[in-house]
Amino acid sequence: LHTVREPIVLLDRDLRVQLHNPAFAELYGLQDERADGTLLADVGEGAWQDPVVRQRLSDVLLRGRELWDFEHEQRTDGTVRYMLINARRMPLPDTDDEVVLMTVSDVTVQRAVQWRVEELNRQLEGKVAQVSEVNRELEAFSYSVSHDLRAPLRHVAGFSDKLSRHLGEGADEKSHHYLDVISGSARRMAALIDDLLVYSRLGRAAMRQQAVDMQTLVADTRAMLDANLKTDAESSGVAHHVEWNIAPLPIVVADENMMRQVWLNLLGNAVKYSGNREPAQIRVDYQQQADGGHQFTVSDNGAGFDMAYAGKLFGVFQRLHKASDYPGTGIGLASVRRVLTRHGGRIWAEAAPDAGATFHFYLPPALDAVNQGSSA
Repeated sequence: LHTVREPIVLLDRDLRVQLHNPAFAELYGLQDERADGTLLADVGEGAWQDPVVRQRLSDVLLRGRELWDFEHEQRTDGTVRYMLINARRMPLPDTDDEVVLMTVSDVTVQRAVQWRVEELNRQLEGKVAQVSEVNRELEAFSYSVSHDLRAPLRHVAGFSDKLSRHLGEGADEKSHHYLDVISGSARRMAALIDDLLVYSRLGRAAMRQQAVDMQTLVADTRAMLDANLKTDAESSGVAHHVEWNIAPLPIVVADENMMRQVWLNLLGNAVKYSGNREPAQIRVDYQQQADGGHQFTVSDNGAGFDMAYAGKLFGVFQRLHKASDYPGTGIGLASVRRVLTRHGGRIWAEAAPDAGATFHFYLPPALDAVNQGSSA
């Protein structure tokens, strides 16, 4: 008993100290030779004055009601301490008497740390709520502005076309150039607004989780991109060939429309940035991770980019190539990251200038499809 570092005391039916160890004496400032026989209420300068605690300790002996991790606030000389009390009935050897065996643990420091953590969590929750509200307002503002810009933009594009037809052959070369610039800028701004609306919708729309066959999504996206290439070849007279290498892909539980947007952007970028390669080589791989998660990879042999600027890759309106070389709005990869973040995943890239690019994205194991019947 005396070698145990935990404060321990034995109490009789009157809650008098029968025996205690040095740790208990040190905690409450007792003199060993005077402690035995002292009422618990007189120990520790008022620490045990609470009648509720004394009644609970009496019930341990009289009714056999044990105390387990009972927290007690003790005040001595203006100091507040929090004690964790455990008590049980114990028979004394060589006698019919029983005593209360009580252990006391000072958890004041732990409680202070706990309160501090709880306070920080409350502050963090408040900050998260504020950020979420700001994000909702920004998304609503973005959607509203993008929607309201459509009408005047249609007027600009429409009247520039009317003006071009009105002038006809009477317009000089410079006038035609000005009208072409107006019309082209209107088309680019329309595409930008459309992509902004998609980006805003991806953050606002409720997710509809369902089993999604990634193999089918990739096949559908490939078919659409191949059709676009064929149309471009017919209009320009220059054919561009793409060699596809698509590995077997799994079924996951996700929002199908959002996942379609991911593949459309990643595969569309692979086709676009490998437009100067003949043939373009695009590969889609899959690997299940050790934690059960899913890692998908899209690689190409296209223009690539400098990894020094990889941090800008997934930002809104961020472009690493000239718009004159590769058209686009700079919102596609930001939309991809938004979708994957909402699914608890992430995306990253590896590349080198003029040596192609590889994009990896990860979906957590929680998105596994329950597909037991497919093997039957």
